[in-house]
Amino acid sequence: MARARYICRSSRPGPARTGAPLWRLVGANNRELGRAPEAVAGEGTCCEAVLALQAKLPDASGRVKLAGTANTWSWTVECDGELLAVSGRAYLRQRECQYSLWQFLAAAAVATVAASAEHSGPHLCAQ
Repeated sequence: MARARYICRSSRPGPARTGAPLWRLVGANNRELGRAPEAVAGEGTCCEAVLALQAKLPDASGRVKLAGTANTWSWTVECDGELLAVSGRAYLRQRECQYSLWQFLAAAAVATVAASAEHSGPHLCAQ
């Protein structure tokens, strides 16, 4: 059965797509649950970033907030002032945004990094 997994930005040679997050967390239905903030510090690997996120999740806090002038909502996850994850889209209703945050937090702690198309077996993140 399929379950939530992290999808990593391609590590192929060449320029990275501007603004592409380092990782995205997708659910079993392939819908995005959340993503890395666009401003990723350092050039670590996806596995390192996911392991760091998962280690900080127990102390992290989620925040639902208005997302601009369109009366839409978004969420963020932070730990000690560090932005760990953001919603992949804006929501029309605050309760939908809150539910999305809960789904992200539940899945982010247990999801694994998906195998890339460049590798045939499972991704080898030491978890």
